[in-house]
Amino acid sequence: MKKYITRYGIADAHGIESYVLDSTEEPKPKFPNSLVFSIRAECNRQRHAVYYRAVVDVKTDDKINKLIRKRKFIEALKVLKEKAKEVSFPERYSDFYTKSWKMIPNSSLDPYHI
Repeated sequence: MKKYITRYGIADAHGIESYVLDSTEEPKPKFPNSLVFSIRAECNRQRHAVYYRAVVDVKTDDKINKLIRKRKFIEALKVLKEKAKEVSFPERYSDFYTKSWKMIPNSSLDPYHI
């Protein structure tokens, strides 16, 4: 049984938007579907959207998935940030995403949030 699981997705000021299982199993995996996720994150930078890759233990993964199913996206992102063994971003955007990662979740960062 796996001890750690690798996930990737989009997170922003409102929490986790996507949390997808990475099934590549490469020793130094690349960011899957990077074009789609990078475009999605870049189109939503006003909300500090980032495309992330995270390695979490199985227990943390279960907790995050339960929070997402309950639509508790902010709480899910908080757990991910606190418990992830490793978090990384595409090299091209790493500096910007690292700064945003430190600020999210925070709905007040969204200029269009009422």
